[in-house]
Amino acid sequence: MTFLSLEACREATGGTWLVPPSDGALEPSKVSIDTREDLAGALYVALVGGRLDGHAFLADAAKAGACAAIVESGRVDESLHGTLPLIAVEDSTRALRALAEAWRPRLEATVVGITGSAGKTTVRRLLQGICEAAGPTTASIRSFNNHIGLPLTILSARPDDAWLVVEIGTNAPGEILDLATLAAPDVAVITSIGRAHLEGLGSLEGVAREKVSLLEVLPPGGDAVVPAGAGPLTDLLPQCLPEGVALQTFGADGTPVGLAMRNTLGATGAQLLRLDDGLEFELRLAGEHNASNACAAVAAARALGIPDSTIVPAIGAVEPDSMRLSADLLESSGTLLLNDVYNSNPDAVQAALQTFAELSAYAPRRVVILGDMLELGEEEAALHAEIGRSVARLDALAPIDVAIFVGERSLHAASALDECGFDGLLVTLPRLDEVLAGTVASVVMDGDAVFAKASRGMAFERIIAAIRERSERRTNELAGH
Repeated sequence: MTFLSLEACREATGGTWLVPPSDGALEPSKVSIDTREDLAGALYVALVGGRLDGHAFLADAAKAGACAAIVESGRVDESLHGTLPLIAVEDSTRALRALAEAWRPRLEATVVGITGSAGKTTVRRLLQGICEAAGPTTASIRSFNNHIGLPLTILSARPDDAWLVVEIGTNAPGEILDLATLAAPDVAVITSIGRAHLEGLGSLEGVAREKVSLLEVLPPGGDAVVPAGAGPLTDLLPQCLPEGVALQTFGADGTPVGLAMRNTLGATGAQLLRLDDGLEFELRLAGEHNASNACAAVAAARALGIPDSTIVPAIGAVEPDSMRLSADLLESSGTLLLNDVYNSNPDAVQAALQTFAELSAYAPRRVVILGDMLELGEEEAALHAEIGRSVARLDALAPIDVAIFVGERSLHAASALDECGFDGLLVTLPRLDEVLAGTVASVVMDGDAVFAKASRGMAFERIIAAIRERSERRTNELAGH
């Protein structure tokens, strides 16, 4: 892979040679910030974070094959000066962005930027699958959507890529515009407007204003893909959409990519979808909200000029993410496990509860396990109580046998559910650890339908692992008899 020369990297970052390269030194083929990766031919950037200082791993970077490193002035032990060519900068995080700024204009790829309160990663994965079927593609790894992840994604793109698909996230006003300026997308997708990151963005209107800033950087001839009828977003579009940008809407019946029909095909939530224009395709992801995510991906793919004949098989081949509303029937116990523990906000919880009701219709028992939703600011108590009432509404339609709430904030949800007259087993835990995860799993019986969701900081994957382990152990015990 052709990449920037070491001297070009130095110029782009405004750095100075702390240790100049020797004659015949290798030029970098990629950029990395992690010495656990294969660093053969890599330019290692030593970032300084809250928990780790990348300068402590310079020797490891050299052993792993890095050809040079970017370091912050004054942070490098002189004993390491002979290990690698070193470019000294004032701030290595800013230097990482500067490298991405220098690399972005060299890419021929059509760039798609994706943001939204929920669904960013799902739409990115669906669109990535479609683009990869159409030509060489680079896309965000996992949820690389911030001031570090986005530059790394851009730097991983190849000059001959046809498509570059990136996620763009935010916690505070101005972040999306800053990242969008770096990504310079040709197509912008807003997946949804919902009550996430209210601690930083203040209100639903604040969320909409932040998300819509992604559209402001679109060039003439670009495409904006947005959900139909998205309240405050719709009101902002006339004033923020650049001249010459085509607006594509999706989701609602009657829109260019409207959802006309949705049939669930089995216990794992696979769906058959039909659009208003007659296009039919299968989707392996469960839930109405994922049907909307699929519409967003189809609209973006069409904006890229990718034909439906490529879209249909490619979108149908995308597998559920292991922690994003993946429905798994545990054969060892007959337990239906709806795992959605990657992240959480009020709107996402309500959408997932609706999907749980849909998939658990024939289960003998239903178990709901919910944890704290983080970054909701002053409204967190009221929004958690709202979730308790949502569980009560679900209980009226499809009775809930066990409701478990984990975390101090979730006590508000439990109280609201109790006030609604819930007569199932109600369990509250102020915190979660490995032992308590096992306790939660012990409540689950063979054949149960189980739904688990919480913000990422709650580490609910411990509960998922404990449920799986208990299911397998129970099967082994029965086999032993």
